[in-house]
Amino acid sequence: MDISDINRINYSPYKVFLAITGGGQTFIGDYMKVSGASKTIVGAIIPYSQILFDKFLGVKQNQYCNEEAARKLARRSFIECISVGVDKEYAIGIGVTCSLVKEDERPGRQHKIFVSAHTKNITLVDSLILEQGRTRESEEGLAEEVIFNLLKFITGTGEQRVFILKGYEDYKRNSFSKTENIETKNNTFLVYSGNFCPFHEGHKQIAELSQKIIGVPVTLELSVNNADKGLMDYIDLKNRVKYLKYDYIITDAPTFKDKVNAIRSQCDKPIVFTIGVDTWERVLQEKYAGPIPELIKFFKDNDVKFLIFGRNGKVPIGHEEIRIINKESDNFRLDISSTEIRNKNEK
Repeated sequence: MDISDINRINYSPYKVFLAITGGGQTFIGDYMKVSGASKTIVGAIIPYSQILFDKFLGVKQNQYCNEEAARKLARRSFIECISVGVDKEYAIGIGVTCSLVKEDERPGRQHKIFVSAHTKNITLVDSLILEQGRTRESEEGLAEEVIFNLLKFITGTGEQRVFILKGYEDYKRNSFSKTENIETKNNTFLVYSGNFCPFHEGHKQIAELSQKIIGVPVTLELSVNNADKGLMDYIDLKNRVKYLKYDYIITDAPTFKDKVNAIRSQCDKPIVFTIGVDTWERVLQEKYAGPIPELIKFFKDNDVKFLIFGRNGKVPIGHEEIRIINKESDNFRLDISSTEIRNKNEK
C-alpha cells in the first residue's frame, strides 16, 4: 500500500470498521503501520471461528466464503462503525471472507477472495477467483490490494474504477422509490408491508385479497431497516424488488410507527396496513414501539387500521378499534414459508 494513498484516506472524513476472515488480515497491520491510521480505522474483528462469525452476525450461516457472507460482514461492520458515534454520512463497513492456499489442499481447489463495503447509500462487492499456483503471501497481497482499492474508491481518494457489482443499485434511504399510489384519487392508502424474501404465491394472494376487501390498489412497502433482522444491503434490495409485481415504496422504517411517519410525510389519506398475524403479534409488543396504549392512540390519531391475515391456523385477536374485521382475511390459510423457499434455493 502506498503511504501517500493512506494519508489521503486519513485526511478524509471517512471512518471504517472491518471484519476480515480467511485471508486479508495483513491489511489491518500494514495500514496501521502508518501514523494517523486511527483517524480512519475505528475498529476491526477477525472472526476466523465459525462460532465467532455467527455471533458477530447474530445468526448461524449456511456458507462462510461467498459474496453474500462478505456483504453480511460489511453490513454488520457498518452498524459497528455508527455505534461508536460515527456520522452515517461518513461511516464505512468492510467485510472480507477468503479461502486461500493451504497445505495439502486437493488438486484443482479454487482460491477465493470476496470483499464488500456498505455505506449509508451504497453496497459494493469485488471478488477474485484464483487458480492454484500462487504462494500464500502472494494471495494475501492480492486480498490486501482489493480491500485497499475498495476503500480508496469509497473515500474518493483513488481511481474511480468499475467494480464487479453483480446487481448494485443506489437506493437512497429515507425516501420512496415509487410514489404513484400515494397521490391517486383513492380515499385510502393500502400498504402491504413485508420482507418479500422472496415474493411468493402467498404474498400474491394476500395482495389480491386485500385489494378486493378494501377496494383500492395495494402498494407494497419494503424497509431497508428491519426491527428484527437489521439492515438490508442494496444488492439484496434490488434482487428483491425486481420480482415485485405491484407498486412499491422503499422506506427506512423498522417499526409501524416509523412507517406511519414516513407515509404521513407524503400522504394525508387514511392508511390501511395489510399484515400477517405473526407480524400483528409483534406490532403489539412494547419493545418495538413503546407502551401499547400510547401506540394504539398514535394509530387512531393518524387514521391507521390493520387488515390482518391468518396463518398456520392462527387468527388475529384484540384491539378491534384499529383492526378491520373480515372473515376472509381472518381465516386466510396458505402456509408458505419464505425461509423454506430460501433454504431450498440455496441448495
